[in-house]
Order: sequence, then structure tokens, then C-alpha cells
Amino acid sequence: MYQVNKGEGTGTAITLHPSSALKEGMENGRVYTWEFGLQSCQGVLRTSDQVDEDQMVMSGEVLGILMLPMEPHYEVKCERDTVHIGPIIGIVASSRLEGLQDMLHKLRRYVKNYESFGGAVIAFSNEAVDVDKRLVAGYLFDPVKREWTAGIYPFPQVIIKRVPLKKKWQKQFHQLIGDRIFHSGTFTKWEMYTWFQSSSFLKPYLPETKIFQGSADFLEMLETHHCVYVKPVKGMQGKRVAKVLRTEKGMRVIYIHSEDKKEFLFPRSEDGLTFLKEVFAGSEVIVQQGLDLQYEGRVNDFRAVMVKNGEGSWESFALMGRTSQEGQIVSNRHQGGKIEPAVVMLERMFKEKEKVSSLIGEIEELALRASEVIENCGFHYCKLGIDIGVDRHGRVWLIEINHRNPNDFVASFTGDKELANRIRTANMLYAKRVAGFK
Repeated sequence: MYQVNKGEGTGTAITLHPSSALKEGMENGRVYTWEFGLQSCQGVLRTSDQVDEDQMVMSGEVLGILMLPMEPHYEVKCERDTVHIGPIIGIVASSRLEGLQDMLHKLRRYVKNYESFGGAVIAFSNEAVDVDKRLVAGYLFDPVKREWTAGIYPFPQVIIKRVPLKKKWQKQFHQLIGDRIFHSGTFTKWEMYTWFQSSSFLKPYLPETKIFQGSADFLEMLETHHCVYVKPVKGMQGKRVAKVLRTEKGMRVIYIHSEDKKEFLFPRSEDGLTFLKEVFAGSEVIVQQGLDLQYEGRVNDFRAVMVKNGEGSWESFALMGRTSQEGQIVSNRHQGGKIEPAVVMLERMFKEKEKVSSLIGEIEELALRASEVIENCGFHYCKLGIDIGVDRHGRVWLIEINHRNPNDFVASFTGDKELANRIRTANMLYAKRVAGFK
């Protein structure tokens, strides 16, 4: 990587050490188009032994045209007559400009291993975006001082979203930088199910799922499986879900809304259906086959943390087991669930080491295939949370995908305190690759 310094001369000139120019495939005295993100200018390359091998000297005019900040360290890539300098990685860290500074401390893990990816890292908000001038107001990370500097900076080449990006900005960014906005799209539980149904590999792992439209379909599923779950297609974190069981005394409904759990018994199925339609009114809802994931009175399932690495491939960074509170119907940590390494939970469920090893392999392969299918549906994510169940017979089930910026810190509850750092470094290495610097 190169440190940029300002030269004393005039005109549009860039100076490198002769060996650096040779390494990058550039010729002394040749005019190139120099690009920094969406900014560009014509400039002649000069070589000099007076310049260090890791140094690039630019005239003030070039620096001004490119709007290139000198604090970061940059990669250089020469393609014929064009020299690319970068990367420029943007992080949408706040909805409002006034709250952006307060969010900077939460970005420290993204830049902890800055030397491994380099470039200009810019934190910005949904406000102070100038599309016409292709500028954003925000904060630039200074790798020498290890601090953030406020300023006006060029549009990023790739964007990591920590908060939703306004639709008008997302549309404008997409027009300018294409499919380089991570987590820019979303999908429902039903859409996910239909996509996975079309995969011959994933289909056997799916619990039966239907849109809740009429009483007949619902009662048929309850009759077949004895237990079903009712969920909004856009539900998150187990905050609104009903578990419905067929019993000798009638329809038993366990309903969770936010952190409140209530139980009801309806001797008449019609009354139970009326209740479900009332509590889920206004929402599109799915009915899903209930799975026997209970062990020692608690619901167990697994979360595979899938991350795009610097090579552009999906990689499993963590596999953890989740156990619900006693009496709860979901294992989410927001509902009091406990987290531990997946192998520990599986060894408690199945005593044979070969069985545990086989299940770990099957779960990781399933998570990888599910990530690839989602990506092939046209979405661009840099990380996913894949929720998987293993029933008491050892059958593996694909439950759900968390794609709305899944929490990096969840696996730290298993004792792996450095996981969040590794995930966010991988996010930055992948962003660098997407920006065109491998």
C-alpha cells in the first residue's frame, strides 16, 4: 500500500519510485487516467529515486480534482491507460448526521485490522448526501492517529449498511456504483421458502409451510403434524409467533408478542382460529410444521454465522447452539435463550462422537448451500445467520435465514471474544474485493 504526499510542483503529475512503477506495470512519462472512486483526471507518471517505494507523490491539482484524502494508505491497480486508487469503503452508520459522531465508537471493530485492507473508510449518514456533486459529509478514519476526521468526501465505491439507507439514496447509489451495496434487499419467510423449495438439495430440509389463507388448510396441517407454528412472513427475533397444538381437550395456543407469553385453550377449533386471525390481523402469515426440537424440556436449535471472506466465498465463521428458557417456544436470545458452542450442545443430545461430527458437517454444508441459493436469487449480502434445527432422531431442518445485518456479537456468548473482530475484518476485505482491489 502507498502513503500519499503532496508534491511541490504544478500541473497534473504523480511520482513513484522506479521499482514501484515497474511493479505496478506503469511507464515513466506516460499519461494515465487516474481514478479515485467516481473522480478522475489525466496525469503524467514520473519516477524518482527520491521517493520511497511505499510513497506516492501527487501534485496539488491532482489531489484537488480527485478529492483524495492523504491520511489513508491506498492500493494501486493499473489497467492499460487507467490507474485505480482505492478502495473507498462507506459505512452507513446513522440515520441522522447529528447522531453520526456518537456512533463512531461502534465502528472500531471494522478498522481494528486496517492494515489488512487499507483505503479510505468513510462513515456517513442518511443526511448530507450530495448526489449531484457525488459527495458525502461524514468521518474519515485516520490509520496513523487511529481517529475519525470530519469532512466532505467522495462517494464510496462499496457500501456496508449498519442502518437502512433511504430509498432515494439507495436508488442513486445503485445507479452510480451498481450492486455494491451490501444488505440492500430483503425478503420474507414465504419468499425464502419458495426459493428453497426449488433447490433439490435444500427441499428435503424444509418443514412443510403454507400461507395462512383458509381454515381448511390450517386444520389439515394441524391434523397431520399435531403441532404448527404461525408466524408473520416479515417477523423478526421471535417477537410475534404462535405455537398451536392439537390436544384431546381442544386447540392449545401459546402466543408470544414482544416479551409477553400467553397460553389459551380453545375447546372449539373455530374459536382458536378466530383468535389467531385477530392477533395476526393486517399481516400476511405462514403456517409451518412444528418440529420436535425439544431436549430436556427446552427448545434447541443452531445458528451458523456465514460470512463472505476476502476471496469472495462464503465461509462459516461460527456454529453455535441456542437453548430456550424453560417453557419458551423460541430459542432467540431476545427471548432469554442461552448460547453455547454447537458441538457442546450436540454432544449433550447425542453421545456418539461420530454422530456429532457427522451432524456438524451436515449443518455446515446446509448453511453453505442455503447462502449460495440466496445469493443466486439476486441479493448481495456480506453475512448471513442461518437457523437450523436437529430433532431428537438426528434429522436436520432448515428453519430460517437472518439477513437483516445479523448480530456479530451473538457468538461471543460462547466465549469467542474475537469473533466480532474477525467477522468485521472479513467484511472489509470482501468490500475491498468488491471495490476492485483483490
